Amino acid sequence: DGSGGGGEGGAVRVANPELEQMLARVLFPVGSAVDAADAGDAGSGRGAEMEHGVDLLLRTLTTILCLEPVLERLKTLQQRDVIDVEGAEIVYEQLLKVAGSAEIADRMLESSMYTVPTSPSEAAIDALAWPPRPAPQLSSATPSPPKESERAKAIAYLTKCDVEDRVSLLSNWLLALAAQDCSVIISMAAADAVATSTNLTQTVNSAGLVTSVGPADGPSGVLPEALAHAGSAVAYYVALADVGPKPVTKIATKTSKERTFCAAAEASAFIG
Repeated sequence: DGSGGGGEGGAVRVANPELEQMLARVLFPVGSAVDAADAGDAGSGRGAEMEHGVDLLLRTLTTILCLEPVLERLKTLQQRDVIDVEGAEIVYEQLLKVAGSAEIADRMLESSMYTVPTSPSEAAIDALAWPPRPAPQLSSATPSPPKESERAKAIAYLTKCDVEDRVSLLSNWLLALAAQDCSVIISMAAADAVATSTNLTQTVNSAGLVTSVGPADGPSGVLPEALAHAGSAVAYYVALADVGPKPVTKIATKTSKERTFCAAAEASAFIG
């Protein structure tokens, strides 16, 4: 469970191998300097030291992301998108018909973005949801798309829903888009003279602390001095960048880019 939580954490044991594997692929992809050095020094003392350092870094990052609620909160915001870019275009076209002009339609949306939009209505959720399929593992293929009948049901609802639902659906789509495009930044530093052996989450006024990391196949262990030095702890801050609200113009630009991407993918598949 990577949901994390606020306040002081207990001696949290973190075992999230999927998250650790994802971080490894993002931070040290095949062909990177670390990957090349590791392969070139395989079996040597330098190679073993580098492998140990990379493993420690990955487990420390995994521990931080499991202690903090940032990923779970971003996921919650991202899940407010229940129409995708294709649905956003349909809903916006219907809103334009009611508003009479793009200026009025945009004002309706912009005024709703000063507060967190309400969640989509029960009618919208029922019409737009299809039976859940097993969540794909990080290493598995993309899940199958919805059936055509389910897609037709969703589109039929989007063309007939009332103005309040249209504004809510588009506002939530823009909010989710902001959560999808933002960056998570984690800064870490060795902490000296730490008076606790407990992992602590960050607060508004203080950094978080990682004093132990929990490997997937064993109990938590004290951080080696290779990372923590004399303090035997890592202080960290987690922050978000580029998380501001998206403008209404994103509806048009996003749909245009989507068509370009789809056309390129279809051409590539045809050539292949």
